[in-house]
Amino acid sequence: MVNHGSDSGGFDFPEPSGLYFALVKKCVTSRWQTLGGFGIELFDKKAPTDRMIMEGIQVKQTKPWIIAHRGARDEAPENTGSALRRAMDLPVDGVEFDVQMSSDGVPILYHDRTLYKVARRRSKIGDLTRKALEQIDWGGWYHKSFAGEPLTTLEKALTILNDCPRICIEIKSHPEDKSSGRAYQLTEKVVQLLNRPDMKDIKKRSLVLSFDPEVLTRAYRMDDGLKYVLNLPEKDPLGQSLATQHLWAVDTRISNLCEELVRWAHALNLKVFTYTCNGKRQVGKAVQAGVDAIITDRPAWLIRQFGKG
Repeated sequence: MVNHGSDSGGFDFPEPSGLYFALVKKCVTSRWQTLGGFGIELFDKKAPTDRMIMEGIQVKQTKPWIIAHRGARDEAPENTGSALRRAMDLPVDGVEFDVQMSSDGVPILYHDRTLYKVARRRSKIGDLTRKALEQIDWGGWYHKSFAGEPLTTLEKALTILNDCPRICIEIKSHPEDKSSGRAYQLTEKVVQLLNRPDMKDIKKRSLVLSFDPEVLTRAYRMDDGLKYVLNLPEKDPLGQSLATQHLWAVDTRISNLCEELVRWAHALNLKVFTYTCNGKRQVGKAVQAGVDAIITDRPAWLIRQFGKG
């Protein structure tokens, strides 16, 4: 354990090879929560108004990066070309999206475990070839104006995001993909694509994210020059240890975020991302904690709140 003196608030931070979950436990079990820059004992006092929260946001001189979650998914179907393009129309600091692999080895943008959301079928991305996936309407489920939305491959997404400041590629690793080895095959595909000569500039702005530490470890062994971001577990944070040596950042659910976790990460020279912040209270909490990036489904709204647009 390392004590970082008075700046740590008296909390002993784990060594880089230690566990982060003690911090999460401290955050979750504490009687105190910070909302919008105000210390509030929720059991005894009235919560701040939205106006108080947004005024609290302005206290911070350095605003966190605004990252569009699955593109601008509040205005277009998530993880599609339309959502990515809409995000690029905004002054966002980055765009995040999810990647899975078709049965014939093509990295495809999609989040869910099955295709039920878009096609009302229980098939998985990994059950179908790219050609079969191209027959699906990827936008009509969202709104009739997006009917006929084409499939978006990772290669196509990187082309659309050619001028994006930060490209956040989340590699999905579902249990069946881990056991079959497909998650690690996908990892290799992603790293190989980013290392193509024509992707040199895009690679410099790319971040590789995953909830699966082994995915990031394997990617790091292939290329130690990429930036790796570990999505901290949403539930049962005591279930795994955290090795940080190869990481560039950690990403935590807003409900698990607290200032102690941010100080711990920053002490290890790690940036801190948080998701998914779609309301003023969530944004106020994130800014007060001192995060480096806020992932949101509502990038246009958040830009207006920060006065960037």
